[in-house]
Order: sequence, then C-alpha cells, then structure tokens
Amino acid sequence: MDDGWILVDNAHKREMAQRDMLSARYIGMDTEYDSFRYFREKLCLIQISTESRVYIFDPLLDVDLSFLGEVFANPATVKIIHACDNDVRLLGRDYGFRFANIFDTYRAASLLGFTPLSLKAIMEECLGVELTKTKKIQRSR
Repeated sequence: MDDGWILVDNAHKREMAQRDMLSARYIGMDTEYDSFRYFREKLCLIQISTESRVYIFDPLLDVDLSFLGEVFANPATVKIIHACDNDVRLLGRDYGFRFANIFDTYRAASLLGFTPLSLKAIMEECLGVELTKTKKIQRSR
C-alpha cells in the first residue's frame, strides 16, 4: 500500500476503496478487456484512481464489485475517462452499471481540435508527460 496503488483482493480493501471513491469529487477510470482471444469481450481489469490512490480490480477474483455501481452512478463525482464508449457500454452489459457525470478526455480533445487523439498524445501535448507502453504488453495475458 506504500506505492500509491492497491490490488483490491479482499473485503477490507474493497471497503477502503468504496469509502475513498464515494467521498471523491472526481475519479479516473479505465478498463482492460480481452477482445483478441474471445468473440465476446472479456473484462480483465478495472483501474480507478482517486486523489490519494489507484485501485486495481481483477474481475476474475472472487471480490464483490457491485459497489462500483453506486460510485459510477453518483452525480456528485466526476468520472474522467478517455474514449469512454466501450468502458461504459461493456460495464453496463456485464454488471448493469449506469454512469452519471462523465468527462471524456477523448471527446474534449476532439472538440478542441487536437490531433492525434490518443491518450499518449494528449498527455504529452497538455501535460508534458510521456507515456510508454508497448503493444506487446497491451496484448499479453
């Protein structure tokens, strides 16, 4: 827990994440789905950040994720997501989650005339932060 991120793999960590997220003014969220090996995309990872922590959820573990429905539907919390269409659609399909108060960085950058629109390019242009990620890691198990 000293690294600023927590793998939520038990009830205690889930309760801690729930308290933090429900009190947050904004959260960042991203999912990873495997669509390379499955006909129907399979949720493999949920990453949610608050001001203080990054929470990693492995949907393949036996951890109750239902509280995320309250987090995502809370209109008092801004959900910052890049290109959120698939995240919102697939979490709705798999868990019945509904979302309120989303800020989509992809759409915002598009409206402002940015090109290219990848998160990597936007981070470099707006924040001077370089993200490094290889396709080999993206498509790994």
